[in-house]
Amino acid sequence: MVNFKPYIFRSLLCLGLLVGIKLYSQPHNNYFQTGRLAFTQGDYVTAIQYFGYDIQIDNNSFRSYYLRGLSKINLDDLIGAERDFSNAIMIAPYFSDFYFNRALVRSDLNNYEGAFKDYEMAIELDSLNPEIYFRRAQTNLQLKKFEEVIADCEKMFELKYHKENVYIISGIAKSGIGRHEDALKDLNVALLYYPNNIFSLSQRASVYNELGNSESALEDLNRVIEIEPNYAYAYFSRASVWSKMDSTQKALDDYTKVIQLSPYNEYAYFNRAIVYSTMDKQFDAINDYSSVIQLNPNHIMSYFYRGRMRSQLKDHKGAEADYSKTIELYPEFADAYQARQFERAKLEDYEGSEQDRQKFLSLNEDGDLNKIEKTKEKEDYLENLVKLSGDFGTSEQSKDKVQYQHIDINILDIFNVSYRNMSNENVYFYDAINNLSAYHTPVISFSNLENKLDLELAEKYIQQYDQIIDSTDYNPAIHLNRALVHSSIDDFNKSFEDLDLIISKDKNYGIAYFVRASTRLKLIQLLSNFDRDQENVSINLDKTEAEETQSEFSIKEHRIEDVISDLDKALQIDPGFTFAYYNRAYAKATNGDLNSAMEDFSKAIQQNPNFAEALYNRGLIRIYLNDEKSGCDDLSKSGELGVKAAYNVMKRYCFK
Repeated sequence: MVNFKPYIFRSLLCLGLLVGIKLYSQPHNNYFQTGRLAFTQGDYVTAIQYFGYDIQIDNNSFRSYYLRGLSKINLDDLIGAERDFSNAIMIAPYFSDFYFNRALVRSDLNNYEGAFKDYEMAIELDSLNPEIYFRRAQTNLQLKKFEEVIADCEKMFELKYHKENVYIISGIAKSGIGRHEDALKDLNVALLYYPNNIFSLSQRASVYNELGNSESALEDLNRVIEIEPNYAYAYFSRASVWSKMDSTQKALDDYTKVIQLSPYNEYAYFNRAIVYSTMDKQFDAINDYSSVIQLNPNHIMSYFYRGRMRSQLKDHKGAEADYSKTIELYPEFADAYQARQFERAKLEDYEGSEQDRQKFLSLNEDGDLNKIEKTKEKEDYLENLVKLSGDFGTSEQSKDKVQYQHIDINILDIFNVSYRNMSNENVYFYDAINNLSAYHTPVISFSNLENKLDLELAEKYIQQYDQIIDSTDYNPAIHLNRALVHSSIDDFNKSFEDLDLIISKDKNYGIAYFVRASTRLKLIQLLSNFDRDQENVSINLDKTEAEETQSEFSIKEHRIEDVISDLDKALQIDPGFTFAYYNRAYAKATNGDLNSAMEDFSKAIQQNPNFAEALYNRGLIRIYLNDEKSGCDDLSKSGELGVKAAYNVMKRYCFK
C-alpha cells in the first residue's frame, strides 16, 4: 500500500487554516479538537469516532470528513476514506488536498480513471505542488506507464524538487523501458542524498539483477538487511537473486524469512512453492500453494500448479479437482483442460477425458493466459485471477497497528438486557414507551458484553428479590430482574423458572421472550464448549473450495429452534424490536441459515443505521457469501462506528 504519512503533516497545516472559516459551537468544536488530537497521536480509531460525533452535529463539517478520511487510510479502510474525501469535496470543492488524497485512495482501489481525474483537479488548483506530480508518477509506475512516469519526474525537476524518491522512481521507470544504465545513474544520485536509503539500495539491486550483475545486487541487499534486519522486501529480492544463481536453499531460506516477517504475504508463499517444486518437495509445495489459496481463494495459478504437484504424487482425484477449479475460474484456460484430460484418464473417466481433449484442441493456443484476446473487462478479471498481494514493510512499521493485530474472526455476540452495576461500555438504549405493556421499563439498556456478577453480590440481589416477591403482589419486572441475575451466574434453571412464570401469566410480555431466548442461547454456547473449544459463531473467511459448507455454524444437537421461536414471538409483539432482529440473526447463523441471518441483520440496521455490531456481522457474512464489495462497505461503516476488529478483517480480505 502507498505510504501516505509524509503528506499528513502538510494536510494538518492546511486544516489549521480551515478552522477559522466558520464559527462553531463549543461542543461541536470540542469533538473536532479531540478527534484532531487523537489523530496527531496516531490513535486513529478514537479519531474516527470523534470526527463522527462532529459530523453528526454538523453534516457540512468538511474538515472532519477530511481528517476522518486520513484516519481511515492509516487503518487501511480505503472504501471509507474515499467516501469521506468525496463528502469533503462535495461540501468544499476548492481544496487541492481533498482531490489529491482521494486520488491516492482511488489508485489503491484500482480506480485509475477516477484517480487521474483527481490528480488533474489537484494540479489545476495547485499546479506548483510537486507532491501531486510525484504521486501521479507512482500511480503510472503501478500501471507500467514508464514514459509518463519519466515526464512527471522531469516536471518535478523543473520545479526544483530534487528529492531522492524522485530519482528512485525515475530510475525504476528507466529500468522498465530497458534504460538500465540511466536507471543506475538516477539511483546513484538518490544514494548521494541518503547513502543508507534502503529503498534506493533495493531498487539498485533490482537493476543490477536485471543486468546479470548478481554480486552487486547481493552486496546492496546485504547492506539493506544490515541496516534494517526486518525489511521483508530485501529478503524477497535477495531470494530472487539466489534463484537466478541456482542457490536454491538460500532462496528458500529467504522466502521463509519473508513469511516470518509477513505471515499473510502471498508472493512469498507462491514463490517458495515454486522453489519447493524445483527441489521435488511436492508436499511442501502443495502446503504453500494451499496457503496462497487460503489467503486468496481465486488465485488461479495456485490451483493449477498445486494440481501439477498432486499429479506427480499420483493424487489424481486431488489434481482433477484443482484443474476443475482452475477451469471454473477461467473456462478458456486451454492448458487446464489438457492437464485435466490426463487426470480423468487415470481415473478411468474416459468420456470426460475425451471432452477435455476436444475442448483443449478447440481452444488450442487461444486459451493460453498470455495469448488470449482480451476485452477490457476480461483483462481486468484475468488480472484479478493472477494477482497476488503482500505487505513488504518492516515489522516495526506494522506491529502496533490495529489492522495487523491477530484476531479470531467471529461474529459479534448476542445482546441481552444490561443489568445494574455492569460496565457502561458498549451499551445501547431502546425506547419502549410506545409498547410499554411488553416491557418492564420505558427505556431499556442492552449490551453484548458478558453479564457477569460477582457471586456474593448476585446472591445479595437474589435475596432482595426473594423478599420483595414474598411480601408483595406479583410484579413481572421483579421476576425478570431475578432471572437476569440467575443467568449472570449461570444458574439457568432458576432463570428459566422466572421467565416461564412471566410468560405463563402474560403471553404478550415481549421482553420475557427475548431474555429467555438470550439465556437459552447462552446455555447452548456453554454446552457446546464441552464438545469443542469455541464460544462464538466462527465465520471461516479463509474457506477453500472443499470447505464451502455450513459446518462452521452448525450446533445441531441443541435447540436453536426454540431460541428462534422465542424471538419470533418477541418480534410479533413488537415488530420494531431492533435487538430481537439482531439476536435472531445470530441464532440463524449458529444454525447455518446465513442468508436468513443476513436478512435479520439488515432489518436491525434498518431500525438503527448506526448499529455497529450488526453492520460488522452482516459484513462478515457477505464476504463469506462472496459479496466482498458490500461486505467490505459494511465493515468500513462498523469500523467508523468503533468496531476495531473491522480493520483487521478489511486488511486481510478487502484490499487485495
